[in-house]
Amino acid sequence: MAIPGRVVSAPSGFMSVPAGARSVPGGSGSAPSGAGNGPSGAGDSLPTPFALHTTKPITYETKASNMSKIDIVPHPDGAFLNWFDQLAAAATAKGSAAGLPATDISALTACATELHTRFAAATAAKATADQAVIDKNASRARAEVVARAAIRRLKASTAYNEGLGAQFGALAADDSTDMTAAKPALTATAQLGGVVVIDFVKSKSDGVNLYSRRGAEPGFTFLARDTASPYVDNRPLLAEGKPELREYKAKYILDDVEIGQPSDIVSTIAQPV
Repeated sequence: MAIPGRVVSAPSGFMSVPAGARSVPGGSGSAPSGAGNGPSGAGDSLPTPFALHTTKPITYETKASNMSKIDIVPHPDGAFLNWFDQLAAAATAKGSAAGLPATDISALTACATELHTRFAAATAAKATADQAVIDKNASRARAEVVARAAIRRLKASTAYNEGLGAQFGALAADDSTDMTAAKPALTATAQLGGVVVIDFVKSKSDGVNLYSRRGAEPGFTFLARDTASPYVDNRPLLAEGKPELREYKAKYILDDVEIGQPSDIVSTIAQPV
């Protein structure tokens, strides 16, 4: 569906798209949201000529709704890869008929191949690094169990005093955390199969309420309440076999009520098997 409007800006060296002459990719009557939307049907057409070899955003606005400017190129890696695949496939199937030069079609095809190679290498490297972190965390957890048990036995000994406790590093400081101003610290680690492991620091709270946003979802929604770190997000991928952006934030809970400040947003790319 064509959007009555005008090109607000385009990279220098490319002709403007006549008002109403072409569909904005997505075919929904609105400018793309930047989440990987592109031509959705056999009848959709690409803006001509398509802007290659530039990082300047191509933006549109509609006269009817006075929409703000939106870059058609998605920023998250997973969304960008999906969008570029769609673009390259459309260029291969319809590029010549749409007036796209053969050099651009070849360049898009070559870039798509290279992107998949590099993304696969990055995913494998990240999986190796993530596993190393998991192994390190497991070793630390075992060491902590051993240390706590030893300190309990030390403090139960008749020979124990605070001087010995200080030498063993067994004296705890008072916790002066103000929970009304505290915010959770989160980390999100992607694993294969669409699984993401979320670690958090519980502090003096009873746990956290976790919120998430996936792919092109417009906002955060409640995911889970967890009272012990880590939380494992094992929801299926929105599109089977496709990487997806996942974002998380959290708030502490105390006596079943949220308290403190929201955490910083953390994000990762959930990976298929």
